[in-house]
Amino acid sequence: MDLLDNELIENIKTEVINDTIGTFLQNNLKNFNLNKEMKHLERVTGIKTDIIYWYSRKWKVKDNIVVFLSFAGMIRHNYIDTIIEKIFGDKYFTKFSIYEDFEELGDDFTLYEIHTTGELKNTLNEVLQFFQNTGLSFFDKFVTDDDFYQYLCVKKTLTMTKIQLQHHQLENQ
Repeated sequence: MDLLDNELIENIKTEVINDTIGTFLQNNLKNFNLNKEMKHLERVTGIKTDIIYWYSRKWKVKDNIVVFLSFAGMIRHNYIDTIIEKIFGDKYFTKFSIYEDFEELGDDFTLYEIHTTGELKNTLNEVLQFFQNTGLSFFDKFVTDDDFYQYLCVKKTLTMTKIQLQHHQLENQ
């Protein structure tokens, strides 16, 4: 698809849109490979796999067809996630994977409303800039088993404890 024109997005097949997103990000983000079947990019680095994925859906809004597009990321601990998958039959997104919805990417819920191929091109450039400047640092901070342990067993536990404490305080007011 030539993203230099301003063709209406309703004229482009969803499969072509997803391939365009994946190919663009793969060509611009080091060591990420496109998994077309899963509609995401993967970067395997040591003990983990970094994943950038997107969700696109065509909807009719008023008299026009638009594409709603959102992005998220996930880090899989290759060894632990593989064990969990075998036990629970949860092949891709285990509860032990670290998930980030990248709210910084767009407006609420990281949702882009795209009407033309030109808007898609602008969105992809914005998304690329976000990953190059901010998003990759999220992935890069998980390097060792201890990084996963600290996040999953310490930080998440502390966060849940704080939320439970706040809820308890509200109930007792």
